[in-house]
This record gives sequence, structure tokens and C-alpha cells, in this order.
Amino acid sequence: MKRFACPHKMVARLRQLRNRQESEWKIKPKVTVWNEFRHEKADPAVLAIYPGGIHGAIAGFLRTGGFPVRTATLDEPEHGLTQEVLDDTDVLIWWGHMAHGEV
Repeated sequence: MKRFACPHKMVARLRQLRNRQESEWKIKPKVTVWNEFRHEKADPAVLAIYPGGIHGAIAGFLRTGGFPVRTATLDEPEHGLTQEVLDDTDVLIWWGHMAHGEV
């Protein structure tokens, strides 16, 4: 699994993947976007930018490329990552800002 220290590099890589021709994909990976969803709840300015959470924005971007995407957040039961969810995930993306210590 490739790790990205910089979100800009991750977004650039996702754009490359999104722009692949459909014929290049035999099976698109199933993606789970996992987010703390705390910053959006604590800061009205952030909520105004990401009303569905940054996880929703990332998931929406991936869906435009035809990727099957689900989201999970830290405050959901089992942090949104039940065994069933993990078993059905090929790519797990974590996005956080203020709760990394809880992961």
C-alpha cells in the first residue's frame, strides 16, 4: 500500500487513477474513506466548506471516477470500521486533522 505524507500528492495520484480509461480497469478497487469528522463539527467555517465532511468530499471525487466508495467516521460504532467493512475494502484512506492520537 502506498502511503502519502502530503495530501496534495494523494490528490494528484487519485486524479491519475480517475483519468485512466475504463478499459484499463478489470475491477475497480473498493474504497473506504475514513475520517475523524471532528474538525467539521468543532469549527463552523470548516463545516461551511465541507458540510458532508472532508470524507464526503473525497468520496464524491472518487465516485466521479466510478470507484465504489463508502465512508466511515471515528465516532461511529467500531469507529465505522466493522470487520464486514474492512473485509469489503481494498483501499482504506484515513483523513484526519485533530484526532490522530485516537487511531
